[in-house]
Amino acid sequence: SVRTDRIPLKDLELPDQVTLKVSDISLRQFFMDTPLPTFKIDGRMGGIIPLIKRGKTLEIKDALLQSQDPGVIMLPDSISQMLFAGDDPQMKAMRTALKNYHYEFFEFRMDGSVSKGVLMTLNSRGMNPDLKDKRPIEINLQIETQPSFLVEHMLSTKAYQSIKN
Repeated sequence: SVRTDRIPLKDLELPDQVTLKVSDISLRQFFMDTPLPTFKIDGRMGGIIPLIKRGKTLEIKDALLQSQDPGVIMLPDSISQMLFAGDDPQMKAMRTALKNYHYEFFEFRMDGSVSKGVLMTLNSRGMNPDLKDKRPIEINLQIETQPSFLVEHMLSTKAYQSIKN
């Protein structure tokens, strides 16, 4: 669900700041309809997404989405090779971990402009049970991306289409 506090409309204008409160987002359902190659992801996320209007731009400020329960990410080699290219030990370890990554904690932090780009910071703690040493694996990444594809995807999902119609 996505909620917000009551929004006061002055002259039918949205306020300069709105905070979206997100809960029970199924990662499997969210990514099911994307044009991304097949991969497995399970778990639920929730949090807050503060949106700030500055002139004609919309910014995301100090957004935080966190896992609501443990989950699993299984990336096939085709995706992990693309995302974590290279032969250095860190990239190889990342690809190996994400073949069957069981996370206990997962979070996204976001800051930036919806139209120009958002800095996403991903932090996660988990393990790959297929590895012999069963050691904990922490993932910390920063990615600058255009969030518009996520917004477009949310607005094109079957759930949104059924509400809209």
